[in-house]
Amino acid sequence: MPTEPDITRWLISAIAKETEVDPASIDPDKSAHVLGIDSAVMVSLIFDLEDKYGVRVNPDSFFQQPSLREFSRHLVEQIESSSP
Repeated sequence: MPTEPDITRWLISAIAKETEVDPASIDPDKSAHVLGIDSAVMVSLIFDLEDKYGVRVNPDSFFQQPSLREFSRHLVEQIESSSP
């Protein structure tokens, strides 16, 4: 079962790759809006998250969470609630 730090690390790595920035420059306590993540990057991340963790991700939840870390916590809760 993935943890919040696991998902946060994965998100930082994936965002860095998609946006071609240094992963060290991505603050997990900032929101997607503040980090400049646009809808095209968000859609790509969501498809990858769904494939990696086997859970449906509401695209709105990505921008509704106050930070990447909070989004990761939200996703862990979804994964836990969908586990048998």
